Parts: sequence; structure tokens; C-alpha cells
Amino acid sequence: MRHNTIGIPIPCLFDPTVSTTAKVIYLVLKSFPKDKSSTSNEKIVTVSHSEIIGKSGLSQKTVVKALKNLESTGWIQKINEMGRKNKYILHAKHLTAVRANTIIDTVQTR
Repeated sequence: MRHNTIGIPIPCLFDPTVSTTAKVIYLVLKSFPKDKSSTSNEKIVTVSHSEIIGKSGLSQKTVVKALKNLESTGWIQKINEMGRKNKYILHAKHLTAVRANTIIDTVQTR
């Protein structure tokens, strides 16, 4: 039996500025098929809020807040598209080494 899995970048997982709900939404975004314009360092998906809500089971207000959290912390970038869907670029290696070390140090000292 084959199991499909998705993951979250470890620096994102331990980033204290990213809410738990935002981390779930990051995983939901990763579950959508990637666009042809995706690269090895980033995945691009075209998806509507309704589709994210349907997969996550969260309210629209919660999803919008989580997407804004991911955008403000640099883990995703939203590209407005014509119509009801947006493109989201999911950054797998967003953090610089200095920022990543700061987060790891913060997590280790807790």
C-alpha cells in the first residue's frame, strides 16, 4: 500500500512567528497539484479560498488570517489572478542561515 505524504520545511515548523493554523494551511496548500511554472525550490499552486476551506475544514476568516500570517513571515507569496483563484508560491528555503539559526536557538532554549 502506497502512502502519500506532504511535509513542511523544518525552519517553518519551528518558526515561532508562524501560527499553528498557518502551518496547517501551508500543508493544505502543498496538497494541491503544482503549476507547470513551479521550480525545485518553490511550488506554485492556483487555488481558491473555497478550495482551501473545503480541504482544511476551517472558516474563511481563519483561512484568510493564516494566509496573511504565511505571507507576512515570507513562507508564501500571493499572486492575484483574474477570477476567483490566486496563485501561491510556497517557499521551501525562505529563511537565511542567520534567521534559521536564530529560530533554532530560540526553540532549543525553551
